[in-house]
Amino acid sequence: MLENGIPTRDTIQRVMGSINPKVMKGFFGVFKKALEEREGEKIDWGKMRSGGNKKEEAFIQ
Repeated sequence: MLENGIPTRDTIQRVMGSINPKVMKGFFGVFKKALEEREGEKIDWGKMRSGGNKKEEAFIQ
């Protein structure tokens, strides 16, 4: 639980806006590689992004 409750939209926007996109892209690349090595299989990241569609679930190929 967060001590002061859920952050407002403005707070989340300010935090997300302060993240350097190049750093985030590099971090995410390392994260993806580590996750795929741990799982031992290739992850279908396109389906992972489509999380809003309940009929299509993310899966590991």
